[in-house]
Amino acid sequence: MAFFQVLRPNGEVAYTRAGAFKLDSAGNLVTSSGYPLEPPITVPADTEAISIGGDGTVAVIVAGETEPQEIGQIAQGVLELSNVEVVEEMVNMITASALMRRTVMPSRSPMTCCRWRTTSIDSA
Repeated sequence: MAFFQVLRPNGEVAYTRAGAFKLDSAGNLVTSSGYPLEPPITVPADTEAISIGGDGTVAVIVAGETEPQEIGQIAQGVLELSNVEVVEEMVNMITASALMRRTVMPSRSPMTCCRWRTTSIDSA
């Protein structure tokens, strides 16, 4: 899944997965919430066709031209990967569990946990 870099109204850069773009009144590609892409991509007013290539290149064909003109590039087809190494974290969890068992519950025979103190009645 791809993340698209957008610009919030306060000038802060943010990231969104919303890839349903539209044109604002100035011809800028914006999200459905109206946030412009960062860097901005402006579509010329006399555009007849827009295409986005497999590498994210945005091209337009303007009136009177036959060849597309590149106007920008957006990230497309980027896979979102986890920042966790599953096998490594499982080993860490098993190690921590074993360490806890050795520390909190030291090894003992079944009878050492239930020692009763007995006193002889005759010794009194």
